[in-house]
Amino acid sequence: MMTKKRLGGMAVAFALFAIGVAVLATISASRVGAQPVDARVAECGMGTPGNQVLATFDLDHASNFWQHFPAALGAPELQNEDPALVVVFNGDYTWFRTGQVFQNVVCVYLDGQAHIYPNLNLSGMNITP
Repeated sequence: MMTKKRLGGMAVAFALFAIGVAVLATISASRVGAQPVDARVAECGMGTPGNQVLATFDLDHASNFWQHFPAALGAPELQNEDPALVVVFNGDYTWFRTGQVFQNVVCVYLDGQAHIYPNLNLSGMNITP
């Protein structure tokens, strides 16, 4: 025969077990539901510690780049009708190959390649897609 004291201890143990299961279920669900970082954004430099993305948006045509960055200088590789992804970085941007730090960095991922534009003139920038 079990005493009240023993039943109370079992109830507490069961409650702790149930809480543990709920926490594990929540952690598993958050990992399953999490969206991976777009590989194109990672290639633009998101994987480098300290680099922070301000905005990303798609361009129907790379040549539309200047509608969003009218003060940017010419970039012949963007003068085409191919779709592209634009990644705008916030604050300091560290170039992973050299460790050099830039500001006002925009990356355009086009045709399987990341094009990094450091120290871009952002006057008149419109990051609304």
